[in-house]
Amino acid sequence: MTGALRPSQPGTPNPCPACGGCFPGDGPDDQVCQCGTAFLPPGKRTGPRRSPMPRGTKRLERRTPLAQGSSQLARTRLNPTSRKRDKANRERRAMVRELWPDMAPACIVAGCPRLADDVHEPLSRARGGSITDPENAVPICRPCHTEITDKEPDWAYEQGLLVHSWEAKK
Repeated sequence: MTGALRPSQPGTPNPCPACGGCFPGDGPDDQVCQCGTAFLPPGKRTGPRRSPMPRGTKRLERRTPLAQGSSQLARTRLNPTSRKRDKANRERRAMVRELWPDMAPACIVAGCPRLADDVHEPLSRARGGSITDPENAVPICRPCHTEITDKEPDWAYEQGLLVHSWEAKK
């Protein structure tokens, strides 16, 4: 009766999930079917049972009951940016509109023929620079900006597109 469908009776194993036509025990072993799919008896695990809690620790219990009608799953939305960062971003956008009203300046990297897509800060915020300082903003195209920020090439320091914190004007 290899590969034949068996009637569904209590205690009868389920058909193979891989092919659907054979059952455990049809193969060379009790836990392998004819098509070669391995079966584990119900309730058997492949490895040792591990608890996320260390042994001997007591389960956590709520000390104060939830308010009536509240849900444990209710969440308040987190703001993606802080109010302080939002204010700095608004100031930066206003500064960029004031510096380049036509929004079509050329990339300032030597030898680059593209128009600028981004505004780059030679003295980054991590090094003590400000994103709202007009003297710390230069127009640059996206490919050059990506190369400068990801690779920090020597030519960027030579052209003044990257500035070390110890070289910054005080």
